[in-house]
Amino acid sequence: MAIPTIEINALDVVHPDVLNIEKNLLDTGNQLIMKFQGVSNGVGQMVTNVTRLAHIGEVRVLRLWSHGFPGGQGVSQGYPDARISVRGERVGISRSNFTDVAPELARLVPYFGVGGWMELRGCTVGAGYDGSDLLSMLATLIKVPVWAAINAQPIGPLEWSGPVMKMLPNARQGQLMTGPSIK
Repeated sequence: MAIPTIEINALDVVHPDVLNIEKNLLDTGNQLIMKFQGVSNGVGQMVTNVTRLAHIGEVRVLRLWSHGFPGGQGVSQGYPDARISVRGERVGISRSNFTDVAPELARLVPYFGVGGWMELRGCTVGAGYDGSDLLSMLATLIKVPVWAAINAQPIGPLEWSGPVMKMLPNARQGQLMTGPSIK
């Protein structure tokens, strides 16, 4: 079986500084980038884009770059102070809308290769009970480890700021550790 090599980044243009993330990703090479800005059903569109960019088993990592909060990660909010609504818009993934977005997210399962993972790059997504619960639900659904920040994250740098939570599939408690680097 081939080693998965595709790295996909979903950038939500919620702030002009997101362009710094794009530039830094392009400078590292080997990064596929998709951009969203204020799109309803961004979760579904992101999944569809992944299925078009990769073949089964090719995805090494899928990173979602947007705003976050404990237990919630934006995908296509497109504006700075938006919250992820419980129903309707599907502009992100949260504990409160997980049932709505889970069928779309489940389509990602075969695209991750052996050793693949997902990163939720929003601020504080992995913090507290809400954070660990979201990570547990997501990791179990997509069958790969999910990483998320505990602290606020600066816009632009590719490295994590502070410790991150790593949740394995079917785990109820995550591990606090330093996250994978983008090299």
